Amino acid sequence: MNRRLDQSGVEIINKGKLPLREGVEAYAKLRQVVEKKGLLKRQYGHYLFLTIFGVGGFLGSWLGVWQLRTWPWVVVWAILLGFFIVQLGGLVHDAGHRSICKSTFWNDVWGYVYAAMAVLSYRQWRDNHNRHHARPNEHGEDPDMGIIFHAFAKKQLPKKGSLMRWLTRYQVVWFYPLRALTFASLRIDAIVYFAKKWSVKLLPEVVVFGLGLVLWFGLPWIILPLFKAIAFVVIANVTAGVYASNIFA
Repeated sequence: MNRRLDQSGVEIINKGKLPLREGVEAYAKLRQVVEKKGLLKRQYGHYLFLTIFGVGGFLGSWLGVWQLRTWPWVVVWAILLGFFIVQLGGLVHDAGHRSICKSTFWNDVWGYVYAAMAVLSYRQWRDNHNRHHARPNEHGEDPDMGIIFHAFAKKQLPKKGSLMRWLTRYQVVWFYPLRALTFASLRIDAIVYFAKKWSVKLLPEVVVFGLGLVLWFGLPWIILPLFKAIAFVVIANVTAGVYASNIFA
């Protein structure tokens, strides 16, 4: 194992694996350096701006699609709505990382609020993302490696199903058409999560999530003209999926 110290005195491991005790000690030293440099200080003004920008833009775009009557402008505002859905997703991410507030409780409160507006499950996303960071890019351990129709290693290549094999073989071509469905996939994952982890304590989030699905994907087809319903349900979510997939990639 090759070791050296960086300019801050933190040991750098070039290859090999550390025993648990040495790993904990190395992490503690690194954290001390990071804290000393002020890199973990909360930026409340920054997140206040992001919240106003994200929530304000989301509500404004929703209102634009709802009120405007000419389809070109409705499409423009639907695309903007998709953009702001991803901004809310970014805030969900930071709340899950406890980056917004010092208090775990308030990070979770804001996470649930942002997720409710984007019709996501904060609890399910946080659990999956924690698993991702615990074993990043490890097949069978990192849930982000288990994206349907995609393979990131030879062992993930499908052995059965001609359609699956064909889509995986040409995944570079199908990347955007398939990843446009990112937010649909996230919502399906949330439903599966609720079914597997069901308990009474999940009831409030399940109710809010269910209402969000009705408002987002049911009501527009009933009370709006067809082109506006398409804008809400299809254009906004496809835009969000393509945008988010660029970030993920």
